[in-house]
Amino acid sequence: MQSSPHSIGVEAIADAVNGVALNPSILEALTGPRYFADVLTGKNLQKAPEGVQHILVVASTVLGAPGGSHLFRGLGELLADGSYKVPIQVESVGSGFSAILPGLEKLNAGVSGTKLVVSI
Repeated sequence: MQSSPHSIGVEAIADAVNGVALNPSILEALTGPRYFADVLTGKNLQKAPEGVQHILVVASTVLGAPGGSHLFRGLGELLADGSYKVPIQVESVGSGFSAILPGLEKLNAGVSGTKLVVSI
């Protein structure tokens, strides 16, 4: 995932854990070219909304690609040294300025491992 200019969003999302199917609001972070790579792992194929370029990647082809055999070791190293962080759950708490106060109230009530988002 690459940050867009000024860290406003991301240009691409690679989803290997069926995250978009569980939480479609993840795609709201897309800006710019809007690419969504769905790593097919045997689960149901996810669908991307109109305007998002959907790319299907078969997991076995990733491992068979040059350097692919090092994928899991490399990912483990990135996780261990903090270079890669597992994406957290994103929860949309509403839209518009009127949703900000309820969102803050939810935050103050205690939220763990979840990013609360208000669309303006």
